Amino acid sequence: MTSTKPISVRAFTDTNSDFSLGLIGQHHKLILNKYCVVRPQFVLHTVALESQNDALNERDCHAALECLAALGDGYMVIFNCGPDAGASINHRHLQILPKPADVGLLSWLDQGSDDLQSQSITCEIFASGLYADV
Repeated sequence: MTSTKPISVRAFTDTNSDFSLGLIGQHHKLILNKYCVVRPQFVLHTVALESQNDALNERDCHAALECLAALGDGYMVIFNCGPDAGASINHRHLQILPKPADVGLLSWLDQGSDDLQSQSITCEIFASGLYADV
């Protein structure tokens, strides 16, 4: 079923320093999520306007990995790819939030190795619109 909800394009123009945590590389910015369900929750968005409907790219995955490495094991990343997946903002962004206590998929991913091949496989799952602990 296709969503008919309007999509906001200019969502991340707020420059309030109380919510901005800084740039992640040259292409992403990490901010606190003002409208979160659980706290703390972060939004990792592209600096340039890129569509939320497109698949994640290598830069997105590297930025997510950098954030998770800094935050530690207690966090995960989700990506709502388009309105059918629940996205309400058409500016590419990922959400970083605390992991639930017991989720089977996350437990399976935690058993993988830390090598680049494992990260690439996990990023493929991540890019498909599923949430993943990359």
